Amino acid sequence: MSTHCENCGCKIRSGYCTNCQEEAYISFVQAPEMEFSEDFMRKAWEQEAERPAEERKAMSNSPVVTHQGKQYTVRPLADGHHWQLSEVDCPRNAFTMNRDYMVLAGFRHIVEVKS
Repeated sequence: MSTHCENCGCKIRSGYCTNCQEEAYISFVQAPEMEFSEDFMRKAWEQEAERPAEERKAMSNSPVVTHQGKQYTVRPLADGHHWQLSEVDCPRNAFTMNRDYMVLAGFRHIVEVKS
C-alpha cells in the first residue's frame, strides 16, 4: 500500500487520505467518540465504501475479544504501546488501553504477538 494518495499526493494516515477522505478519517480515526451531523456521516460512509477492498479487508483482520461482556476489535496504535478497542456492534464506541491494562484485562496473547 502506498504512503501517499494517488489522486492528490497527500499522506495516507491509518489507511485514509486526509484530503480526499477527510470525513472518513475524522469520524473513524481521529474522533470516533464524537457525534457528527447526518450529512457528515453519510459522506464518511461514502468515502469508506470507495476505499479499495484490500484496504478495508486489511483493517478488518483485527482480532475480536470480549471485555466486560461486549465484543471489541483490537488494533495496535502507531506508538506500539497502546491498543484501540472498538465495539463490534458500534465501531464508534472505542477506547484505548496501554500494555499494562491489556495484560490486566487478560489480553496478554494480543500484546505479546511475535512478529
